[in-house]
Amino acid sequence: GKVVPLSREVHEAAIAEAKKLGLGVAVHQGETQPLNALDHARLGVDSLEHDVGFPQTLMQADQSSEKASWFNCAPPGSPRWREVITRLVNSHVVSVPTFAILEAHRDFMRVSRGEWLDEYVMPELLLAFQPNAKAHGSSNLNATTTSEVLYKNRIRLAMQFVNDFKSAGGRVAVGSDAGFIYQLYGFGFVRELEMLQEAGFTPLEVVTAATRNGAKLVKLGDETGTVEAGKKADLVLIAENPLDNFKVLYGTGYEHYDAQLGEVQHRGRVRYTIRDGIVWDAGALLADVRSQVAEAKRRGQRP
Repeated sequence: GKVVPLSREVHEAAIAEAKKLGLGVAVHQGETQPLNALDHARLGVDSLEHDVGFPQTLMQADQSSEKASWFNCAPPGSPRWREVITRLVNSHVVSVPTFAILEAHRDFMRVSRGEWLDEYVMPELLLAFQPNAKAHGSSNLNATTTSEVLYKNRIRLAMQFVNDFKSAGGRVAVGSDAGFIYQLYGFGFVRELEMLQEAGFTPLEVVTAATRNGAKLVKLGDETGTVEAGKKADLVLIAENPLDNFKVLYGTGYEHYDAQLGEVQHRGRVRYTIRDGIVWDAGALLADVRSQVAEAKRRGQRP
């Protein structure tokens, strides 16, 4: 189950009951909560979702955490920064930072015009993505150069913390939180891989976070997550090496200029998806989605 902010007493009781029942617990971190990341780690939760709860945890004992942000908490490399990372690593809690879900705040024009939005997003979902002060998970209302630069710096600090956590031995798994703020299912997951590499992860560390670490987190490490005899055949087949370029995993592929032909080509794309030994034609699945979206638009479901 996923626990959202409650009173301290109810929060602790809910986590304790879930653990008693043998359930995994993923905590939705917020900027201000009754319990911070270290409190949750002490209570034995399995994962900390999103990066927004870490600043509150990084506040010094003599500081108020009511308005914690990446700009007023303990700075990178400080004693408090190192202490929090050490304690989180020792607790064995997993970080699922979901950097991509907030990317529109640092580059709204690019993210809101992703090349897959026209063909792969249902009109009603595209409408939900658009700025709306009353809707949870819509985009920011007023993107300015100043606000985007501020957010770039905010994400940079969050990335440094998560990368330092990983480098100290902490486990990170990949989650996209897609379905909000112009991040689409599948495409948003691949974007999260790219942003983990931006944070300082090696490509192989990114793949490990997306496969083995994720499988272990949801208690499926004995069944899937790595390619081994006896495990389920959960694979994607592609023509290029994703460690060189994660863009090959996008359903739309990526643009590549062929110098010999003198033209831009679309390359990449997953060819086949194998789930539990069953082979799916990824291109055919994408075509199905395109036709469904086109039909919805034809019927007049406009954003």
